[in-house]
Amino acid sequence: MIVPLVFIFVLAAGYLDILRQIWWKPKRGPDDVVIVTPEPEPGSNRSPETKSWEELGVEFRLVMYDILHQFRDEVKKR
Repeated sequence: MIVPLVFIFVLAAGYLDILRQIWWKPKRGPDDVVIVTPEPEPGSNRSPETKSWEELGVEFRLVMYDILHQFRDEVKKR
């Protein structure tokens, strides 16, 4: 009985935290956003094929997005 209650509590707390971040963050205008791509240092050993953690995170999110949408499309077909 405790396991479902803990699951529901953690799920609700996560959703509340996400909603809190969305609602209580100050709104930014389009002029406030600046995208900066760091240049690799000239003496670094980083090859062009090496990916940063940010790039890996983006790829992981895209993979999860594709999997979820493929699953949703399969369920809709039935």
